[in-house]
Amino acid sequence: MIQSHHVNQDGFSLIEVMVALVIIAISMLALGSLLIGNIQSSFQSEKRIDYTGLAHSAMNNMAATVKAGGVGYTQTAAQTALAAQMGGVPNVTSTVSLNPTTTIQGTTVITVTFSWDYKGNAKTITLRSAVVSE
Repeated sequence: MIQSHHVNQDGFSLIEVMVALVIIAISMLALGSLLIGNIQSSFQSEKRIDYTGLAHSAMNNMAATVKAGGVGYTQTAAQTALAAQMGGVPNVTSTVSLNPTTTIQGTTVITVTFSWDYKGNAKTITLRSAVVSE
């Protein structure tokens, strides 16, 4: 009589383990790329907030000068003041324009624009404010 030995096998085969590892690796790569995208978006938002704050600060300084009478406060003087304020910020082009209006006597429109490049994409912030000199 022939006896057959039936062995009970518990556990996972090597193929099952390899398939599980491949699925886990693909999941980790997908999560990693999502995380990198979020970090880049966060960095871009942070720069926009920083530059908006600088633009507001520059506009407030110029508005105070114009409000105080600002006689002789020219486009060149405003651009020089903005350049001094932006001193240590790399890769940012900043411009300012002072446009006296004819609609309301003594009113000057101040426009502050910051432009920068982020990974080949041009980004710009433009703020405008009308200031009445005293």
